[in-house]
Amino acid sequence: MGPGEKVDFGAEVFAQAHRFIYFTEKKILGADYGMRLIVPIVAKNIEIKVADLHIDSDQSNIGFGDKQSGAAFFEELIEAGKPIGALCIAPVTVGMALKEKGPLMTVGKDENVIGALTTIGVKHRLCAVDDITVDEAHKIVTTPAYMIGPGIRDESMGIEKLVKKVLTLA
Repeated sequence: MGPGEKVDFGAEVFAQAHRFIYFTEKKILGADYGMRLIVPIVAKNIEIKVADLHIDSDQSNIGFGDKQSGAAFFEELIEAGKPIGALCIAPVTVGMALKEKGPLMTVGKDENVIGALTTIGVKHRLCAVDDITVDEAHKIVTTPAYMIGPGIRDESMGIEKLVKKVLTLA
C-alpha cells in the first residue's frame, strides 16, 4: 500500500449481553440463594478493501465476546441433551447459531425479524406473550416476552412458563 491509497473499511457488529438469574428455595443467612450468569454474545461481519486486497467475511461470525464459539456452544448443549431457554430477542441469537438444525422458536409478531429467521432456516411459530414455543427435538424453549408484551404482568407469565419448562427438560 502506498501513499494516497484508498482504504475502504466496513464493519457491522451486533451485541447482546444475556443475564440469566435463577433463585432456589434455599436460604443462606436468611437470604434467597440464587445464581447469575451473564453471557455477552457478538455477531460480526467485517469487510476490508485495500488496493487489490479484498477481505470479506461472507457470513457473520457468532461468539461470546471475542471468542468465535457461539454456534459450537449451543450445538454442544443440544448434543448433550441440555435445554436452552431464550426470551424476547434472544431467540434470534440462538437461531443464527443453530440455523443448520432448523430449530422451532418464537420472537413474537415482528414480520421483519420473522422473515430474517425463516430465510436462514429457522422455523417460527406465532406465540402469545403469556405462552411458550417448545422445540422438543432440540429442547429449545422460547417466549416473545418484551417483543410483544403490553406489560410485565403478561410477560412474566410466559417467562415463568419458559423457566418451568426448561427445568422440566433439564
